[in-house]
Amino acid sequence: MNSDRLFKIIISDLTSEKMKNEEELERIINSVMETDLKISAIKSILREISLTELSIAKFSGMLMVNDNNNNTQS
Repeated sequence: MNSDRLFKIIISDLTSEKMKNEEELERIINSVMETDLKISAIKSILREISLTELSIAKFSGMLMVNDNNNNTQS
């Protein structure tokens, strides 16, 4: 498999995961549940969203560094 294609698949998967978590966050915010449970669920989902965003940023940064290294070697 082409590494460029693999990178696009990983970024796409991470982006999809982030969007699912954002939808779940909206659902929890608008739900009727005990406040303590709601707060705990919101914090947990926010943690997941933050981790996914950091993963996307880190992976994108690694791709740019790898791309720059490939360009200078050519």
